[in-house]
Amino acid sequence: MIVFWIVAALLIAAALLFLLPPLAQKRSDSAKLKRKEINILLFKDQVAELESDVSNGTITQDQFDQAKHDLERSLLEDVSGDEAAEPTESKFEGLGNKSAIAVAIFVPVVAIVIYLQLGSGESGLRPEEAQMAQRTEGHEGTLEEQIRKLQDHLQTNPDDVEGWTMLARSYYFLKNYQAASETFNRVAALTNETDPNVLADYADAMAMAQGRNMQGRPYELVKKALEVEPFHQKALWLAGTAAYQAQDYASALQYWEKLITLFPEGTDGHTQMLRNIAEVKQLLGQELDPEMVAKLQGQQQAQQQSAAAGGGDAANANVSGRVSLDPALAGSVSPGDTVFIFARAANGPRMPLAILKKQVSDLPLDFVMDDSDAMNPQMKLSRFSDVIVSARISKSGNAMPQPGDLQGASAVVKVGVQGLNIVINQSVGGSGAAPTTTAVSNPSASAVSVAGTISLDPTLTGRVSPDDTVYVFARAAEGPRMPLAIIRKQVKDLPLTFSLDDSMAMNPNMKLSNFSEVVVGARISKTGNAMPQSGDLKGSSSVIKLGSRDLKIIIDSAVP
Repeated sequence: MIVFWIVAALLIAAALLFLLPPLAQKRSDSAKLKRKEINILLFKDQVAELESDVSNGTITQDQFDQAKHDLERSLLEDVSGDEAAEPTESKFEGLGNKSAIAVAIFVPVVAIVIYLQLGSGESGLRPEEAQMAQRTEGHEGTLEEQIRKLQDHLQTNPDDVEGWTMLARSYYFLKNYQAASETFNRVAALTNETDPNVLADYADAMAMAQGRNMQGRPYELVKKALEVEPFHQKALWLAGTAAYQAQDYASALQYWEKLITLFPEGTDGHTQMLRNIAEVKQLLGQELDPEMVAKLQGQQQAQQQSAAAGGGDAANANVSGRVSLDPALAGSVSPGDTVFIFARAANGPRMPLAILKKQVSDLPLDFVMDDSDAMNPQMKLSRFSDVIVSARISKSGNAMPQPGDLQGASAVVKVGVQGLNIVINQSVGGSGAAPTTTAVSNPSASAVSVAGTISLDPTLTGRVSPDDTVYVFARAAEGPRMPLAIIRKQVKDLPLTFSLDDSMAMNPNMKLSNFSEVVVGARISKTGNAMPQSGDLKGSSSVIKLGSRDLKIIIDSAVP
């Protein structure tokens, strides 16, 4: 608001700078003389033209004499008029300063009055309270008013494809994704599901209505769009996202390798796809070709330079501490083995927010990680408040965890924390493999389960209903994001005592007994959607050992 008034004052001041000086200054004698001189020069020039016309035979001598007489009379009237006006002007010279003062007061007052009457009125003076009132190009009224008119039009023209499409996109713009999805469904039916643009937009709206979940009907729609147009940009992007969400990384790679060919090198789209492809290849255990590595390194260097030039909160977005190796495991490693140190969001994507690469010979080592160590400028430490910092020793040098790698991790910590002490003291368990050195050959039920209580922060009770869904789940501390065990309850069951074990696995090859360390989380969902949505409430444990009992998890924060 203050900025608005400062800008308005500057604009009014600029206007007054143009208006006031001519009013305030006295008219000089030289200005009066200058006008007379101009009149005489014009008279001489016109007479010269008449003389030229006579000599060329264009006009007769009589016509010349008459025209010259008229010019002389006009000149005499102008000069006499100036002299007669001088006394009158002298009478009004004293009014200049008074006029300047009047204008200086009048202009700002009138500007504000006109703004209040014809502008945004008081809502313009308080934009934070103003209702969104977008105007569509070439139309009067707010977007909501235009939607109502469009709805009325479609009542009498139900086969207007363009009208239904415009209505669907208007709903999407207003973030009414359910209405947008239903309207795109109507458009798809009218076009016999043959328009790839409509199919892609329909899939996008439906996914947004499902909490950004592309599984099911949205995935089917983009596949159909790609049958019509195999290189449709939006459909390829959404199909890759759907495959990624389903952990079908091979299909995601195929879609995104097609999509990257549609973006000129150096554009944001090409850069993002390059990172997506690199991540998926790592998830598939594929080596990155040298050209891709060089491009990614170039992007990281550019990001580091940008971070170095920047400042503000990003400068404080770091974590630091020391990484060491448990002496009992010293015989299991070689000095040249790779050490990865990385931070990832405590609740969010598994992709590291910052990563360092060292060797066992450097241990123990002190580290600092910040935004300059990010793999993706959209996924960096300064964008999250809670993280988990881990260290892993890899004999193969593979960025993806492999059975037999050694690891250690912190609890959930705040970005900005210093003095962390991370000890590499565990072996990584592989999917479908037997438990590692931290497990027993014939584990008891308690050894392959986690148990505790879930409760809701009393300050959040007003934001939930008794029938809202509560998900309680465990996932690997290092590994896929897919839950290893999950149960579903309701808010009215809180506080509740829980126990998670292999019988609650979603996939027989992805279960608790395959991992030694897990994170247990709880989430309240009003929609019952298994995918986290903005506004859901959540809570989670730190990294814990399999077999931990008496966990206490408090649901005390909201999903952003």
